[in-house]
Amino acid sequence: AATVTDPRFAENVEALKSVQPADLAANEIDVRLGSAWLPPEDVQQFTNELLNIPSGVEVGHIHALGTWHINGNWEAKGATANTTDWGTDRYTALELIEDALNLKTPTVYDLNEDKKPVVNAQATEAAREKQERIKDRFKEWVWSDDPRRERLCRLYNDTFNHSRVRTFDGDHLTLPGASGAIQLHGHQKAGVWRILQTPNTLLAHVVGAGKTFTMVAAAMELKRLGLGRKPMFTVPNHMLGQFSTELLTLYPGANILVAGKEDFESQNRKKLFSRIATGNWDAVIVTHSGFERIPLARETQERFFEEQLHELEMIKRQHADSSNRRSACLPAVPGSQER
Repeated sequence: AATVTDPRFAENVEALKSVQPADLAANEIDVRLGSAWLPPEDVQQFTNELLNIPSGVEVGHIHALGTWHINGNWEAKGATANTTDWGTDRYTALELIEDALNLKTPTVYDLNEDKKPVVNAQATEAAREKQERIKDRFKEWVWSDDPRRERLCRLYNDTFNHSRVRTFDGDHLTLPGASGAIQLHGHQKAGVWRILQTPNTLLAHVVGAGKTFTMVAAAMELKRLGLGRKPMFTVPNHMLGQFSTELLTLYPGANILVAGKEDFESQNRKKLFSRIATGNWDAVIVTHSGFERIPLARETQERFFEEQLHELEMIKRQHADSSNRRSACLPAVPGSQER
């Protein structure tokens, strides 16, 4: 549209086209029962065809909760395919499909003499074998129809394959204050630059790739540039000393506060928090167990729970019909159920 009104943008449009991700074909898309992007209508059609009935199955999906539910009429529930061909005498095909949609593995329980549930290994194995057969059949079915394949490929690409992932190059970073004896690798500087440019970053590097130096350099740059006031690191309990040593190896002049186990004892905790709050630290390093002892304000906790309850209540109202038909639409109270 921009090139129609102003030809000067033609070069920009062509540049954007050149970096658009190519569409993924059906054989490049992993689709299974339970994929959140699948339209419920397709799962419903598959279930009807699997049970060899023209209709009678209703499939619903509550996206906000990530839950699926299936309802079948008398014809669907009584179909031989439901109870024998694709199901067992303890687990029907409809139940197996619903479990698969909700990423659950079927388990059959019996009650012992004390009325406590115990796993029926033979019935459980039979149900799980049937569920695997249903999953395999769905993978064959979903791409078998040309119009459906084209429609689902378009839906998947438009939903998930529409953005070009940004690449980060930190080779320009000079890292003032860092030891000249240590030179960061390209992937480490790229990680530092990404942390500086984005609100959150996962350093999914292998062991030994230098994640500690990447995090330390990024924190020191955040502090130097005024993007962060007092970076805090939470590390595994056994790595407190090692992490602190590596930080000072890269930045020998850093002013750091290392909080050990004794600092979080009840008699020392207020003093520690006061030092953290008032000191001009380049970094504060605490252990995971120590960090867990820093409580959230009661008002913050109450506000969070109220927001969650309000969200669930709105979802419940919006899906009142399906929730009433199938209690599994909302989180259930943990417990076992006899089959």
